[in-house]
Amino acid sequence: MLANLTTCFVSSFQWLLPLRFISGLGAAAAFCISSAMASSSAKPEHNFAVVNAICIAYSGVLTLLAPYLLRTFGLAGIMATISIITLSALMAIPWTRTPAAGIARKAPRNRVLAVPLPVILLLTMMLLLYTGHGAIWAFQERIGVAAGLSEQSVGKWLGISMLVWGVSGSLLARLLGLSIGRVWPQIISLGASCLAVLFLVFSSTPLAFAASSGLIAFSWFYGLPYQMGMLAARDPEGRAAVAGTMMSTGGMAAGPALAAMLLVGASHRPIGVFAGICYLAALCIAVPSARRLARPVTTQTA
Repeated sequence: MLANLTTCFVSSFQWLLPLRFISGLGAAAAFCISSAMASSSAKPEHNFAVVNAICIAYSGVLTLLAPYLLRTFGLAGIMATISIITLSALMAIPWTRTPAAGIARKAPRNRVLAVPLPVILLLTMMLLLYTGHGAIWAFQERIGVAAGLSEQSVGKWLGISMLVWGVSGSLLARLLGLSIGRVWPQIISLGASCLAVLFLVFSSTPLAFAASSGLIAFSWFYGLPYQMGMLAARDPEGRAAVAGTMMSTGGMAAGPALAAMLLVGASHRPIGVFAGICYLAALCIAVPSARRLARPVTTQTA
């Protein structure tokens, strides 16, 4: 929060760079702690779904408000808004808690070290998944402009996609829980992601852009609670979930760089094909991993 507030009063790059680095460190640490806490709960898929829904709703609203804030208050308006949100999170800390030792799910402390291959495969799946997400997300605005939308319209549709369809995907995961097992959520989310990115780059109309953006957001955040839930099932202490966060961050960094190398002239089709391949590869890992974790499940309502 302090780094964001200080950013409001600096204008030189040599001060801006370390401040954004400090802010990123704090945000990453907080996110890792929340992932570990969700993993240690009795129903991690439920908690990941709720956390995702809140984060996406916040991101969607901020995406819609950002143009107005920038025009009216400049960059300081964005930084001040983020600082207020961070302060709200700090005030909520007294109400957070981790499961008691007797309630938390039992698991050997060396479980990840004893069976490293399943965890490595799941981490690879997360890296592939977010490499595809990063490749598309970095160029989604350019794809919308190429389809005939203005930059403002693209921002509006991306914000609506996250706010409506992303939140809906997470809430659906929260509602269903493990009632349909672990395999089908992977097939639905990753299969839909693959179809959505291909539709995005091979269609060139504003309507197709809006529809495919909504499907991308829905499939992304419907599947994420289950993917993080598989990591939590392998390591309820949260180490695998934190590593999964590292893989997702790495994928979001690698995806845009790889996509930029695939860009041919004004055509974004190679980027969509690349993202689709990443999703299919992730699906090939996720389905066997989910089957190995299969167990008798009932509808979870809590």
